[in-house]
Amino acid sequence: MPDRPPGKLNGGPPEPPFTDSATAKQPMSVLRLPPGEDGGTDPPVPLSAVVTDLLAHSDLMDASLRLRLAAWREGYAAGYDRGAADGRAQAEAADEAWWRDLAHRVAHGGPKHAELDRRRYPPDGRLSWIRDRPGGDAA
Repeated sequence: MPDRPPGKLNGGPPEPPFTDSATAKQPMSVLRLPPGEDGGTDPPVPLSAVVTDLLAHSDLMDASLRLRLAAWREGYAAGYDRGAADGRAQAEAADEAWWRDLAHRVAHGGPKHAELDRRRYPPDGRLSWIRDRPGGDAA
């Protein structure tokens, strides 16, 4: 069995955790920003100030989202109402045009009501259902 250096796998002491040399020297409560445009380093910023700024920005983003969602809901409701009203108006116009066409044909020399009944209730018009039919039950 090959010799392995002491470590967690062979029962030795655990290996030290990974450390980044850039952050290992800084305390956890201080955050260093990357070098500024002038090439120098900015002074350290306390972590609490960064968290406070982050929470304030988060509150602004939440407010912005609430406003956008409210505007979207208002727009959707207005579009739905307008679409429903337009649809009803189109349906009423189509019904009126259909009725006007039908009434005009009947009133101005089109088929008589008896002819329309015959077409609607074949074979012999509206009252054909009360007549005996061949092969039917005649009591």
